[in-house]
Amino acid sequence: TYVEFHRLHSPHTEHPLDITDEGDDGNENEVKEAEKHHIKQTVKHVLSKEQQMYYERVTDAIKSSNQALHHRILHSLANDPGLHQLLPYLVQFIADEVIHNLKELRLLLSLMRMADALITSRHLTIEPYLHQLMPPIMTCLVGRHLCKYAYENHWALRDYTARLIKTVCNRFGKTYPDLQPRVTRQLLNAFIDPTKPLTTHYGAIVGLAVMGDEVVEVTLL
Repeated sequence: TYVEFHRLHSPHTEHPLDITDEGDDGNENEVKEAEKHHIKQTVKHVLSKEQQMYYERVTDAIKSSNQALHHRILHSLANDPGLHQLLPYLVQFIADEVIHNLKELRLLLSLMRMADALITSRHLTIEPYLHQLMPPIMTCLVGRHLCKYAYENHWALRDYTARLIKTVCNRFGKTYPDLQPRVTRQLLNAFIDPTKPLTTHYGAIVGLAVMGDEVVEVTLL
């Protein structure tokens, strides 16, 4: 199940941030497929040849199982100062791939690492795109099923994503003062909902735990 978000507003910028409830709709998936195709076409028309090649190299690497290639690409994403024009397409790639690969554990972890690299880059202004990044990130924390087989270690993905959410709240909490409260409320609702599975409850607990002792005391104790 894909997690979405309600709109947040920053007192300092004009960029809204969306944080929602879970949604799973066939028509919506069809729309997203059309959007995905549109993004690919836009990449070809808007970006230079070199930028197109870099975009394809990044997306192919993230989908591959070559760990050495992963590390090189993630290092490039986190440190390359010339990715501003590519940023909206890279963010859209993460959102599209998560929603269409909810049981592909290896790919989901690669996508969260990619999101981490973009968020922690000193060279990129990620705030205008947080409303697109938060849904896939939250999905990888509290999604019902994030792997094909029960023996796969989806718990590690949830642990990693919880730390990523803490990074997001720490870095952008001043820009969006209601970011952490909204995230906390969503995680708490997931935790106390008896209809949610253990996997979702676990993600909610680790997500709340990384927010600090005060949040844990207020929400869980």
